[in-house]
Amino acid sequence: MTKSEALVRSIVGPIRWDIRPFCQAIELAAHLLFEEQLPREEILLIRDIYGVVAAYHSKQPATVAKQIERLSNLCLDALESRGLMAQYVGAPNPIIRSSGEIIFYLAYFYQFDRPYYEVVRAQPDLSL
Repeated sequence: MTKSEALVRSIVGPIRWDIRPFCQAIELAAHLLFEEQLPREEILLIRDIYGVVAAYHSKQPATVAKQIERLSNLCLDALESRGLMAQYVGAPNPIIRSSGEIIFYLAYFYQFDRPYYEVVRAQPDLSL
Protein backbone atom coordinates (compact mmCIF):
# COMPACT_ATOMS: atom_id res chain seq x y z
CA MET A 1 0.00 0.00 0.00
CA THR A 2 1.40 3.38 -0.99
CA LYS A 3 1.57 6.36 1.33
CA SER A 4 -1.33 8.06 -0.45
CA GLU A 5 -3.46 4.89 -0.28
CA ALA A 6 -2.77 4.60 3.45
CA LEU A 7 -3.78 8.25 3.85
CA VAL A 8 -7.07 7.80 2.00
CA ARG A 9 -7.87 4.54 3.78
CA SER A 10 -7.24 6.21 7.15
CA ILE A 11 -9.97 8.70 6.25
CA VAL A 12 -12.61 6.60 4.48
CA GLY A 13 -11.83 3.19 5.95
CA PRO A 14 -12.17 -0.02 3.96
CA ILE A 15 -14.23 0.48 0.82
CA ARG A 16 -14.64 -1.53 -2.34
CA TRP A 17 -14.03 1.38 -4.72
CA ASP A 18 -10.81 1.68 -6.67
CA ILE A 19 -9.02 4.48 -4.86
CA ARG A 20 -5.87 4.44 -7.01
CA PRO A 21 -6.87 7.31 -9.36
CA PHE A 22 -7.77 9.51 -6.38
CA CYS A 23 -4.48 8.63 -4.68
CA GLN A 24 -2.58 9.40 -7.87
CA ALA A 25 -4.37 12.75 -8.05
CA ILE A 26 -3.11 13.54 -4.54
CA GLU A 27 0.43 12.49 -5.45
CA LEU A 28 0.34 14.50 -8.68
CA ALA A 29 -0.97 17.59 -6.86
CA ALA A 30 1.89 17.27 -4.36
CA HIS A 31 4.37 16.94 -7.22
CA LEU A 32 3.02 20.02 -9.00
CA LEU A 33 2.91 22.10 -5.81
CA PHE A 34 6.18 21.12 -4.18
CA GLU A 35 8.51 19.78 -6.86
CA GLU A 36 7.37 21.82 -9.87
CA GLN A 37 6.55 24.71 -7.49
CA LEU A 38 3.48 25.75 -9.43
CA PRO A 39 1.10 28.12 -7.64
CA ARG A 40 -2.27 26.57 -6.84
CA GLU A 41 -4.13 29.00 -9.07
CA GLU A 42 -2.15 27.79 -12.10
CA ILE A 43 -3.04 24.12 -11.57
CA LEU A 44 -6.22 23.11 -13.35
CA LEU A 45 -7.79 19.93 -12.04
CA ILE A 46 -9.15 18.77 -15.41
CA ARG A 47 -6.04 19.43 -17.48
CA ASP A 48 -3.18 18.98 -15.03
CA ILE A 49 -4.47 16.24 -12.76
CA TYR A 50 -7.52 14.38 -14.10
CA GLY A 51 -6.15 14.29 -17.64
CA VAL A 52 -2.76 12.95 -16.55
CA VAL A 53 -4.31 10.28 -14.30
CA ALA A 54 -6.72 9.31 -17.11
CA ALA A 55 -3.84 8.90 -19.57
CA TYR A 56 -2.01 6.70 -17.07
CA HIS A 57 -5.04 4.41 -16.82
CA SER A 58 -5.87 4.65 -20.56
CA LYS A 59 -9.33 6.01 -19.77
CA GLN A 60 -11.32 9.05 -20.80
CA PRO A 61 -10.65 12.15 -18.66
CA ALA A 62 -14.39 12.55 -17.94
CA THR A 63 -14.57 9.01 -16.56
CA VAL A 64 -11.58 9.52 -14.29
CA ALA A 65 -12.83 12.96 -13.24
CA LYS A 66 -16.13 11.45 -12.07
CA GLN A 67 -14.31 8.71 -10.20
CA ILE A 68 -11.98 11.17 -8.47
CA GLU A 69 -14.85 13.55 -7.66
CA ARG A 70 -16.81 10.70 -6.04
CA LEU A 71 -13.83 9.85 -3.85
CA SER A 72 -13.31 13.53 -3.06
CA ASN A 73 -16.90 13.79 -1.90
CA LEU A 74 -16.57 10.58 0.10
CA CYS A 75 -13.43 11.93 1.79
CA LEU A 76 -15.12 15.24 2.59
CA ASP A 77 -18.13 13.45 4.05
CA ALA A 78 -15.91 11.14 6.12
CA LEU A 79 -13.76 14.01 7.38
CA GLU A 80 -16.86 15.93 8.48
CA SER A 81 -18.91 13.04 9.88
CA ARG A 82 -16.00 11.44 11.76
CA GLY A 83 -14.70 14.77 13.08
CA LEU A 84 -11.35 14.37 11.34
CA MET A 85 -11.21 17.73 9.58
CA ALA A 86 -8.86 19.28 12.17
CA GLN A 87 -6.58 16.23 12.09
CA TYR A 88 -6.14 16.17 8.30
CA VAL A 89 -6.78 19.77 7.24
CA GLY A 90 -5.78 21.61 10.40
CA ALA A 91 -9.01 23.53 11.00
CA PRO A 92 -12.29 22.20 12.40
CA ASN A 93 -14.50 23.98 9.82
CA PRO A 94 -12.44 25.12 6.83
CA ILE A 95 -14.12 26.72 3.87
CA ILE A 96 -13.90 24.19 1.06
CA ARG A 97 -15.40 25.59 -2.14
CA SER A 98 -15.38 22.37 -4.18
CA SER A 99 -14.90 18.68 -3.62
CA GLY A 100 -11.78 18.74 -5.80
CA GLU A 101 -10.14 21.15 -3.38
CA ILE A 102 -9.69 18.34 -0.86
CA ILE A 103 -7.06 16.91 -3.22
CA PHE A 104 -4.81 19.88 -2.46
CA TYR A 105 -5.38 19.73 1.30
CA LEU A 106 -4.51 16.03 1.25
CA ALA A 107 -1.48 16.77 -0.95
CA TYR A 108 -0.11 18.89 1.90
CA PHE A 109 -0.72 16.07 4.36
CA TYR A 110 0.86 13.61 1.92
CA GLN A 111 3.96 15.80 1.51
CA PHE A 112 4.52 16.96 5.10
CA ASP A 113 2.64 14.43 7.27
CA ARG A 114 0.96 17.43 8.85
CA PRO A 115 -2.30 19.24 8.09
CA TYR A 116 -2.41 22.16 5.66
CA TYR A 117 -3.08 24.92 8.20
CA GLU A 118 -0.31 23.66 10.48
CA VAL A 119 2.18 23.70 7.60
CA VAL A 120 1.11 27.17 6.49
CA ARG A 121 1.45 28.58 10.00
CA ALA A 122 5.05 27.32 10.05
CA GLN A 123 5.80 28.25 6.41
CA PRO A 124 3.42 30.96 5.13
CA ASP A 125 4.99 30.95 1.66
CA LEU A 126 3.46 27.48 1.07
CA SER A 127 -0.18 28.56 1.25
CA LEU A 128 -2.69 27.52 -1.43
